This record gives sequence, structure tokens and C-alpha cells, in this order.
Amino acid sequence: MKQLERAEKELNGSATPELLAARTGLDLEKIAQVRAEAAVKPVPLDESLSVLWPVSRGERVEIAPLRGAALREAIIRPAADAGVHLEPVLLERLLHDAGGEPGALSLVQETMVLLWERRTRRLLTVSAYEELGGQGRSGLAAALATRADAALAALSPRSE
Repeated sequence: MKQLERAEKELNGSATPELLAARTGLDLEKIAQVRAEAAVKPVPLDESLSVLWPVSRGERVEIAPLRGAALREAIIRPAADAGVHLEPVLLERLLHDAGGEPGALSLVQETMVLLWERRTRRLLTVSAYEELGGQGRSGLAAALATRADAALAALSPRSE
């Protein structure tokens, strides 16, 4: 999405889907995911976001970010389905740290992957979460940085 936004900005508002596809090499027929929590300003319901999202309200589905009990369930259920448990203090810490963060579910997802690698038998611990963080960062921030570093390392020099 960032690549498309950058290309649209570089084209100074004269972007068309075809021009963006040519500029980015991306298949614009695929669905682009735009998270409600990432929106900077509200968009009038009857307008499209940009040439990147040229659909009316009736043609799109807007999904609100998970908060509170729904976020709690999104953390607990997949772990339980895998036969893994979280220390209660870890669950509360994840919910607190994710709080009002944009992209909270993605942050929690990346953190859970790293915690899985550090599990003690069938238990995800707050000590493993704290080890992820450090240097004044939460485990969520460290998980995102780890993922970003891995993605950057996987790019060819031309892609960077």
C-alpha cells in the first residue's frame, strides 16, 4: 500500500490505475486492504479515497479495529486452539500495550509469533515478552521492528 501511495504522490494527483500499475509493477486488480485505524482523516461515505480505492460505499466493506473483549478473544482463542496458554499478566500486558495503537491486531500477531518461538512447553510468558522489548520499547514495538528488519533483509538491492 505504501508503494502505491508513494507512486500516487509522485504523480501529483494525475495517477490513473493503469499508470500506477505501470509505475509500481503491481496488479491493481487485487484487493487492497485499508485498515480503518490507519485512516488519517474521515472520508465522506459517498466518496472514494483516491484512485487507489475507486469504489463507492456500497462496494466496499469497512472493518473497525479490534478493541477490548474482541481483541482479548483474538489473542486467547488461537492460542487455546493450538493448545497453548498465556500467563494472565501477559494477556493484560498485551492488551495494555496494544491499547489504542494503530494496527493493534497486526502488532499482536507479530508479537504472538515471536512469543511462540520462546514458549515454555505450552505456556507463553510475560518474561519472554519482556525479553522481546528492552531499550525502552514494548514487546509489540520490538516484534514490529523484527518483522520490518526481516522484510528489508529479504529485499533485493534493487527493491530497496
